[in-house]
Amino acid sequence: MSVVAGLLAAGLLLVQGINLNPVMLGDSYASGAGAGDYSDDPCGRSFQAAIEDVGRFFGVDVTNAACSGALVEDLEGTRIIDERRLGSDCSTDMVGATAAVTGNACVITLPPQVESVSGATDVFVTIGGNNVGFVQIAGICLIQNSETRCANALEEAAETVGDVIDQQRDALLEIRTIAPDARIHIVPYPRILDVGIDRTIGSLDVTAEVNDLQEDWENDLRQLADELDDEIGGVFYVETLTPIWEGHGLGSDDSWILTSGRISGLLHPSEEGWRATGTAYIAHLGLTASN
Repeated sequence: MSVVAGLLAAGLLLVQGINLNPVMLGDSYASGAGAGDYSDDPCGRSFQAAIEDVGRFFGVDVTNAACSGALVEDLEGTRIIDERRLGSDCSTDMVGATAAVTGNACVITLPPQVESVSGATDVFVTIGGNNVGFVQIAGICLIQNSETRCANALEEAAETVGDVIDQQRDALLEIRTIAPDARIHIVPYPRILDVGIDRTIGSLDVTAEVNDLQEDWENDLRQLADELDDEIGGVFYVETLTPIWEGHGLGSDDSWILTSGRISGLLHPSEEGWRATGTAYIAHLGLTASN
């Protein structure tokens, strides 16, 4: 049995009897973009998202408060998700959203995502990719062929991660205030590019640079989880995600990253990727539930 299979099997064996009220916060890599079967288009909240798999596995309802395009600041701040010229009706059927007339426009606003965690037993958070330009990096470095633009995008992202981590820390502390008994799970992003893929632009080793960026970011998130766990307790880094995605990045024979279809889903997990991510969440819960 591989290390990955052993880790997942151990987690899945330990999940029996866990009582859950799970909540998902974050951006499109949390909401389910790319999976289809959406409850709404603006946020890309999918009934096939990883958090929904958690709910189906345990037979419980879940709250998916994540939304495509979200920034770290949207965890604690309100966000205008849509603004359109005022017509005869100003309303929205998006869960949690409000519609209001402002001047000659209908403005659809989402509340701070952290407001959805009251009563949660487990809060999963994937955030920061839009702050560092994660999808843009993938597009520039993996689809376009500009060595200079790719190098600049990677450099800017690396310089931004520290500020993103600091903002995320503040939001996680607020989650603890609202949901004092919840376990908080910090989720990294899937490795977008397999380490074995030879991707270069001029003299730039894109594979190495992109993976170095993600690995450094993951290490920062691990450190954040460890520090906050010491400080407030019940904070975990989801170690099961990265290994389950190994061999399924762009360029692999079995890629779980979309390169065709709806624009909003491009460079996001496919249905297979979302199912695997859900399995990683479930196994992680089993490994951490006793803590």
